[in-house]
Amino acid sequence: METVLGWIGVAVGAAGTALGIGVGRPEEAGERDTRGDWVVALVTVVGAFVLFLLTRMSEPPFAIGERLGYGLLIGGVFGAAAGVWAARTSGPTPWRSGIAAVGLPSLALLGVGLVLLLFGTYSGPHGVYPQPALAGFMIGALGAAVLFRLALPAARGMDVWAVSAVALGATVLLAVFRYDSTADRFWWRAPLMVLAAAIVAQIASAGVPRRGRGFALPALAAAVITLGLTAIFAWRLFPDWSLFWVAAAGVVTFAFVAWLAGAAKASGRAAAAAALLVVALSALGFRMLAGFGIGIGMLAAWSILLPALASLRREESMAEEEPEAAHVLIYAMFIGVGLLLLRLFLENYASELRGVDLRAHYTFVALVLGAVFPFVLMSFFGIPSQRGSGWRTAGAGAAGLFAAVAPLVILAIWGFKAALGFFAGTVAAEVFILFIYTGAARARGRGYVESALLVLAAQVSAVQLSRLVGPLAEQPRVTRLIVLAAVVALGLIWAVVAALVSRGAKEE
Repeated sequence: METVLGWIGVAVGAAGTALGIGVGRPEEAGERDTRGDWVVALVTVVGAFVLFLLTRMSEPPFAIGERLGYGLLIGGVFGAAAGVWAARTSGPTPWRSGIAAVGLPSLALLGVGLVLLLFGTYSGPHGVYPQPALAGFMIGALGAAVLFRLALPAARGMDVWAVSAVALGATVLLAVFRYDSTADRFWWRAPLMVLAAAIVAQIASAGVPRRGRGFALPALAAAVITLGLTAIFAWRLFPDWSLFWVAAAGVVTFAFVAWLAGAAKASGRAAAAAALLVVALSALGFRMLAGFGIGIGMLAAWSILLPALASLRREESMAEEEPEAAHVLIYAMFIGVGLLLLRLFLENYASELRGVDLRAHYTFVALVLGAVFPFVLMSFFGIPSQRGSGWRTAGAGAAGLFAAVAPLVILAIWGFKAALGFFAGTVAAEVFILFIYTGAARARGRGYVESALLVLAAQVSAVQLSRLVGPLAEQPRVTRLIVLAAVVALGLIWAVVAALVSRGAKEE
C-alpha cells in the first residue's frame, strides 16, 4: 500500500505542477522584471551539482553521502525550476490565478514524493532510512529559494516554495521517527496525502471566486473538500482519527489568522493573536500526534493559504505598501514551520540534549543571538539591489551561507544546548518578522521581511548538519576559538565588500 500511496502523491504533484505551469504561462508575466532569472537558475544548479560531487566521498562525515547528495541534487534542480516559474508566472483571471497557485506546492509534493519512491524502500544494514535523501532535498530546495528570493525581486513566490518543501519534508521525517516499524511504514505517506488533498481542493474550488469578492468563499470550499478527504484517509487509510482532528485544527487556525489579517491591518493585537494561534496549534498538534501532528496541521492549512495566494492581483501581489492577507499567512506559516523544525531538532539530537545544562548562561546568550540574528544579517549583508544579477546572486549566496553557518558555529563553541537556545531564538525572530510585515512593529523599510528565508535556512542547517559539527564542541577551547575567529573574519571581510559595492552602486 505504501508504494501505491507514494505514486498517488507523485501523480497529484505532477498534475498540479503541469496545470500550474500551463495555466500561469511564463510569457504572460507582462512587464514584470525577470532579468537574471536564468543566471540565478544556473548558479543554483551548478551549486547543487558541486555539493553533490562533495557528497560522493565515502569517508566520514560523508559515509551516508550518496543518498544525501541525490536528494540535494533533486532539491536544487526542482528549486531552480520553481524559481524561474515563480518569477514569470501570472494569473490574469480568478480561475487562472486559482490554478496557478497550486504550482509551487505541487512541485514540492512531486519532489518529496520522488525522493520517497527512490529511497523510501532502500534496505541497508540498519533497515529502511530515507532521512539523508529527504534532508538533502530540503537543503537543495531551500538554497534555491534563498538565491532567487534575495537576488530577484520578481521571485517573491519562492517563500511559498520554501515553506511547502520544508514543511512537507520535515513532516515526513517526523513520520519516520514516529512510525519506525515495517508494518507502520505506510504512515510515511500520510503528509503527502494531506498536501495532495489541499491541492486537489484548490483545483476543484478554483472556479468559485469572483473579482473583488475576496477569498472567503473559495477558502471555505477548499477547506471542506480537504477535510472531507482527510476524514476518508483517517477512516480507510490511516487508522487514527487524530489525523483528521489535527488537520481540522490547522484549517481553523489559519482561517482565523486570515480573518485577523483582513479585519485588523497594522494592528498589534491582530499580529499577536495570529502568532499565539500558531503556537497554540503546535501545542495541540503535539498533544495529539507529537511533532508529526504539528506538521499535519500545517499541511492541511494550505487549503486556506492557497485561495489567499490566488486572490492576489497580478501586479499588486508584488507590492509591499499594504499588508496582504496571503503574505500574513505565509509569515505565520514560517512560525509554524519553525516550531516543526524545532521538534525535529529535538528528535534528531535527543541524546546530546539530555542532562543538566552547566552552561545555561551561554544557552541564554545563544537564544538572544537567535532572536536578533536575521536583523543583524540583513543589516550587515544587504543585497546590492542596484547592481546586476551576478552581484545580487553573490550577495544572496553569501547571506544564505552565513545563515547556515551561524547555528553550527554556536554549536561548535558552546554545544548542543546552546544550539537549541539559538534555534528557539530564531522562532522568536519569525514572530518579529510577522509583526514587522503587518505594521504592528515599525522598522525602516520592509527589507527585514525577506530575512524569513534566512531564518529558515539557519533552522534547516541546525537540524540537518549539527551532527557533522558536533565533534568540534569536544575540542580544546583554543580550537573552537580559532573556528570562531575565522568565521568572524570572513564575515567582516564580506560586510566591508558588500558595503563598498552598495555605496558604489548608489554613487553611479
